[in-house]
Amino acid sequence: MENWTSFSTTFLNDNIIFHFTGCTPEKFSVVKVNHENLAVHGELYFLYSLKSWRSFVFCVEGCTTILQHYAHTHRMRKGDASTDVTEEILEHLILKSNNWPIKIARCMLQKERVCVFLNRRDIITNSIKMALDCGRTFGRKLSTGKAFSLKYQPDAESDLTTQRLHLILNVAAKVLHLQGHVVSDEGNSIGKYIFSSKSEGPVAEGYKKYICGVVKNSQSNSKEVCLSWQQYVEQKMNQVAESSKHELIGNKEAEENKRFLHNLASAIITFELIAVKPSRSVVIGNNNLEDNRNVTNTKGASFILYNTARISTIIAKYNEKVSREEYPSLPNIENVDFSQLQEEEEWELIYNFIFGFPQIIDDCLRYEPAFDIYPQMLCLFLSQLCQKFSVYYRRVRILMEGDHLIPKVIARLYMLHALQIVLQNALDIFDIKMESRM
Repeated sequence: MENWTSFSTTFLNDNIIFHFTGCTPEKFSVVKVNHENLAVHGELYFLYSLKSWRSFVFCVEGCTTILQHYAHTHRMRKGDASTDVTEEILEHLILKSNNWPIKIARCMLQKERVCVFLNRRDIITNSIKMALDCGRTFGRKLSTGKAFSLKYQPDAESDLTTQRLHLILNVAAKVLHLQGHVVSDEGNSIGKYIFSSKSEGPVAEGYKKYICGVVKNSQSNSKEVCLSWQQYVEQKMNQVAESSKHELIGNKEAEENKRFLHNLASAIITFELIAVKPSRSVVIGNNNLEDNRNVTNTKGASFILYNTARISTIIAKYNEKVSREEYPSLPNIENVDFSQLQEEEEWELIYNFIFGFPQIIDDCLRYEPAFDIYPQMLCLFLSQLCQKFSVYYRRVRILMEGDHLIPKVIARLYMLHALQIVLQNALDIFDIKMESRM
């Protein structure tokens, strides 16, 4: 178990704002996080117009940018935002970050924004180490001492809607646990919520309703009242088995096939019901396995499980080669040279999905000022992780021959182990089991 608050973009954002203003943000941050084209635009950025900072500062000197305001308040050279003064101001920020858990490597002006480039080596090394050290507890915060009570109200007309309510409750309970809270039926809860598909009707004393959308039939565009969860699972099992596009079954034995198909079908349906914002209805009935993206543009559970199996296969292949003495055993992580991870996709995988995993846990459930849950964000996180890894896998050969390449192979294997932990912990929130082979 670990307290992630100081090793996160949120903590870094707060430090940057405090550096320029002396204020700590409470409701929003003017510093934004990039997730793509990191080599060009940096990992973070902020607009330097003083209008963007008006919630934090009030300037009586006629400054138009936060950089001018900083120069004025720190009695630096006056004048407009000339290049030399700007460079000096940004150098102050870089030097200040040397005392922070996450350090800034450089800053660059780009149109009306300041792009912030982070020290990659520290983040790569520490993120992978934290993931492997913590394992199944990676992403879990220290206890907050806060308790919540959660219930769901079955939908008397729709078994699939009832199952969706149950899934949303389970996700909320697991995320609260990861955030350091307790889910309990005892009376000391700071918040009591009941997940329901009906806005009207009685509510247990002390509870507030959290209204969720129903499951609809695509043909009638009305609530699905005929199909049960088990029937839908069996329908999906047959669909997967018959699909010529998905050669997933291989040479598995009959019982293993059945187990595999059941787990995959359940995972596909879980993703269908969760990948849509809880307040919205879910429309089912499209028989195309590739079209289970819903409104979050995810690629679905089958794609995610395929990539988790791909990672497991690479690790298993390495271990087989170790047993045949074709590769050395993985050394102690303290002796690994993570500077070998120089591909841009490697940095994006680590920054967005290993370093970023604790942050997504924070972001997908809020209870202040109001209780809200966003499981679709976690679905999108998993989908984007696997999309990025799929591109990386097709372009980069992970297991390479040659003694001079062993340090790079080892660094990549450790990265895969960390990604495997992230995938396992994220899928566990949905009660989806990873497949080692597909």
